[in-house]
Amino acid sequence: MYAIVVHGGAGGTSSSTRRKCQRAAELGMQVLHTEGALAAAVWVVELMENSGLFNAGVGSILRIDGQTIEMDAVVASSEGIFGAVGAVRGIKNPVRLALAVTRTPHHILTGDGAADLARQLCLEPHPGPTPRVQRRYESVRRAIE
Repeated sequence: MYAIVVHGGAGGTSSSTRRKCQRAAELGMQVLHTEGALAAAVWVVELMENSGLFNAGVGSILRIDGQTIEMDAVVASSEGIFGAVGAVRGIKNPVRLALAVTRTPHHILTGDGAADLARQLCLEPHPGPTPRVQRRYESVRRAIE
């Protein structure tokens, strides 16, 4: 028996985030049965990154400078497959980049190395902060002040 658990992160408790997590788990199970566990995990995370509802991908929060979005992603399997990216900018789906790292001699890429690989793979660019992300940033900035 297999299961997929989808966690929306801290604060991901609205009805829309719960529904998105549930749907991601259901669709992930289909991928699990056809393509395997690692593919299912990456697919589910990419779905969440694309939703804009979570602090991942399109929904990633701005850094304190209010201009920059940096993201991290890790993929790993029980077979010893591992790839990670850190502080990546400008790509929509860092989980796809982390998966690509598993096919290189490296285990983790950051900065220019990660950006170079993303360019080579022609990964989709990040669209920039959504209105929701902008509002969240402003709320945090006001709380800090």
